[in-house]
Amino acid sequence: MDEQPSDNWPFRFNKPAAPDPEQVRHSWQAIYYGIADRTVHRRRKRLMAMTVYSVILLLLGYGIWTWQFAWQERRTNYGNIERVTLPDGSVVVLSAHSSLRYPPRWNSSSREVWLSGEAYFEVTHTKSDSRFIVHSNDLRIEVLGTKFNVNNRTEKASIALNEGKVQLSSKELLSLHKQPIVMAPGDVVEIKGRDYSIKHQQHVERFSNWTNHSFHFNGTSMAEVAVFIQRYYGMEMQFADPSLQQLSLSGDLKIRDINQFLQTMEVALHIKTEVKDQVIFVYKQ
Repeated sequence: MDEQPSDNWPFRFNKPAAPDPEQVRHSWQAIYYGIADRTVHRRRKRLMAMTVYSVILLLLGYGIWTWQFAWQERRTNYGNIERVTLPDGSVVVLSAHSSLRYPPRWNSSSREVWLSGEAYFEVTHTKSDSRFIVHSNDLRIEVLGTKFNVNNRTEKASIALNEGKVQLSSKELLSLHKQPIVMAPGDVVEIKGRDYSIKHQQHVERFSNWTNHSFHFNGTSMAEVAVFIQRYYGMEMQFADPSLQQLSLSGDLKIRDINQFLQTMEVALHIKTEVKDQVIFVYKQ
């Protein structure tokens, strides 16, 4: 007969109680959601890394595209000129308050630039005889290799050809004339809308002397000088006496800045000038 355990034994073995089903369910849920949270966290980190890498690649690609294909633009302030070397080696001297736009690369058939204001061009001839085309408002100026000046600041544009050969066209001109205007060295063409004139000048280089800060005046009235100063220096001229506008200025003047110009006019025309807030006041001496 088996002996029953006595209360005097040093050890007592109790049968473990059955786990509570609700507690078991909560425990498994905690394990499941813990694993799920870690998985989601890893996915988020992976997604964030991929997003960062994608942004870096996009920025890198945009930088390369900008460096290779983005258009270049050069602008000058009032009273300043700038020398620009184009991708083909051609040189453009940009006059004051002007701008030039061009692509960083050209194809083998044509080279095109867009001008606003005034510029002097020295175009190099290429082995492939690629055309060089200047767009300025409605004007289209096409050359192979030449030196010329373009001034298209107002309604009346002027083109002066130093060397080579130039072909001019515009929508308005072509509406009246089937053939473009072909210029020879020494020609100066002035275009205003559908009207144009061609003159031959012995000293055509005077039209581009501004590239050396030299300006030619030939009986130029002070009213016309005021227009020149406004376009080149962005300053207004006001005359104390209307008769002062009839004074005329002649000669080739070397002008580095507006103060030098005003001092020269004061001596040549016996006038007095005063500058206040970008306005030049002109008085009799």
